[in-house]
Amino acid sequence: MTLDSAHSREVYQGNSSATTFPFFFTVWDAAQIAVTVTDAAGASTDVTAQCAITLADNGGSVRYLHENAPLPDGWKLAITRNMPFTQGVDLVSASRFDPRVIEDALDQATAERQQLAERLARAVVVETTSSLTPEDLVQSLYAAREEAKAAGSAAGQSAAQAANSADEAGAAAGAATAEAGRAQAEADRAKNEAGRAAALTGLERTDRVDTESSTVVASATAVKTAYDTAVEADSAAREARATALAAQAAATQAAEAATASLKKTRTSTGDWTLTDLIPRKPVFVTIHHNNTGTSPAGAKLFVTSGSVDGQASRTAPAGYCLGHVNGSQSAWGTVLIPTERTVVIRVESINPGTVCRAYQ
Repeated sequence: MTLDSAHSREVYQGNSSATTFPFFFTVWDAAQIAVTVTDAAGASTDVTAQCAITLADNGGSVRYLHENAPLPDGWKLAITRNMPFTQGVDLVSASRFDPRVIEDALDQATAERQQLAERLARAVVVETTSSLTPEDLVQSLYAAREEAKAAGSAAGQSAAQAANSADEAGAAAGAATAEAGRAQAEADRAKNEAGRAAALTGLERTDRVDTESSTVVASATAVKTAYDTAVEADSAAREARATALAAQAAATQAAEAATASLKKTRTSTGDWTLTDLIPRKPVFVTIHHNNTGTSPAGAKLFVTSGSVDGQASRTAPAGYCLGHVNGSQSAWGTVLIPTERTVVIRVESINPGTVCRAYQ
């Protein structure tokens, strides 16, 4: 016979009713079939020994019961070749032989290659021109995994720190607001006292007032004292309000930082483009050590394109140097307030082992 198809695998989805699963590729013995099931969690198990395998001319069927029941919903069953990679045909010189023996040997050799091709199609393969060895590839995958774990841990710590900062700033804002209220009440009370003292000085002079001039002098002194107290209390109230507003702004910013999600990372020099930004919402830019380099964390960044608001100590407008830092861990951060959806940051220099992250 001939093998006119390279098909070498069947995959079925469990439906809690099917127990027999056909396959449509040729094998010469039931032992050349492998059956694998994968549960809903993604764990795979070889269940060949638990199957009843029947062969036909161009395939066959597999009967499988999972714990005496049909394959459950969400599970998968795969049927593949499991050829032994041996050659059992022994041809003797000057003797007669059946051409079917030669054809079967060729068909089995072809089936073995098809089995290898099916497995190779599920393998991780580097580019044809790559000089990367399998060991190098494995190490790079492990390194990427560890870096991802470290980044996830750092992000979790940053979120926790930001949440704590938000709570602390919220408490400070509440305390400042209460202090502002007390200062305002004191100012109002002082003004009332000043008003009452002023009313005393406005009395017409009488003989009694003449004889009690010390009372008038005392009243005038009380006016000045009450007025000064009112001015001071009013000033204190204004300062308390300003402190409350600043604390409230800090609490808002900390809350935004706590809920910000990672937009992009950068580990090399060049233009770093942040897209799909939300205008007027803060962008938090941080510098971290990724635990793979020996140098301290450090980078020099500039905004080169895109408009941002303000020029406060933690805000950088276009063309403004965001900073240059050398430290050990999470050494520095800044906040940008974008007015557009895209901002370009030029990474002029960056130390080995340093990663810049942008959150919004």
